Amino acid sequence: VVSTQSTWGSPLSSPILKMSSHQRDLYVPRKCAATNRIIGAKDHGSVQLNIGHVDANGVYTGEYTTFALSGFIRHKGEADAHLNRLAGESGVMKDLTTFPHESKFHKEE
Repeated sequence: VVSTQSTWGSPLSSPILKMSSHQRDLYVPRKCAATNRIIGAKDHGSVQLNIGHVDANGVYTGEYTTFALSGFIRHKGEADAHLNRLAGESGVMKDLTTFPHESKFHKEE
């Protein structure tokens, strides 16, 4: 005889479902802001940065923007370039592409 019930009994009697919503600790994966890939739980090279917003006087306003970067981007050595791009796109800092590209070095004579 094959039983159609699970070993836990009815689905409503499952110990996980009996827990209230604030007792459940669900894992919510992060996404890399540069590549839009999911950052896995075992990616120990990944970082999450909170960049604080400041007013015109340079005083912290209490707001921040969060960026998550995967270990893959950091390992390739491109995290700083992606962080500059993301901060420029979100308005946290001035976009680096607006600066002139010529250098002001003195010519050696």
